[in-house]
Amino acid sequence: MTQEPGPVLTPVGRTRSPEAASVLFLHGGRPHDVRRTTPRDLPFLRVLALARATARRQRGRAQVFMVRNRRRGWNGGDPVADAHWAVGEVLERRPDAPVVLVGHSMGARAALLTAADLPEVSRVVALATWIERQDAPQLRRIDCPVHLAHGDADRVTAPESSSYVERVVTEAGGSVALTLVPGGNHSLTVPWVVWTTVVSGALDQG
Repeated sequence: MTQEPGPVLTPVGRTRSPEAASVLFLHGGRPHDVRRTTPRDLPFLRVLALARATARRQRGRAQVFMVRNRRRGWNGGDPVADAHWAVGEVLERRPDAPVVLVGHSMGARAALLTAADLPEVSRVVALATWIERQDAPQLRRIDCPVHLAHGDADRVTAPESSSYVERVVTEAGGSVALTLVPGGNHSLTVPWVVWTTVVSGALDQG
């Protein structure tokens, strides 16, 4: 029997410091889609562009990685399993570096739930978060700083999704910062410079 291809972890840029943070970028997708993710898929390319911009802005202060999921959809939690694998992989490669997760939409949900499961995650940056009310018990377990950003012109995932995460994590005693991006859309293309600034600013606080 042929084994299904696994997720893919690719370095973006590089750093000379083994202690610089490992920053994993997690892309978006659909609620249900079991097709294989390819390097040409728009949700992947959208976040890859952000990962590359972040690596340039960090100038070696962090080692950026791009995670490509096995499948295009959530499918009950496929991206969480992929994120767990990616965290374990970077810890093997760079055991002295803190791990930061940056996720967009479905990837933001995966980042948050992975942080709830894995104490090795030191920070989460969640952009245009897609979340479900059923995730509340896991959100309450998050024990690292969370940075949320959501465009107020997002027509795919409402800004209230990030507000909900903020409320649940804060009520559980967690540390949360929420940035509303004026005119920001779901695809992170408008205003591009603000999204890249938000991500780099969150990383610089780590």
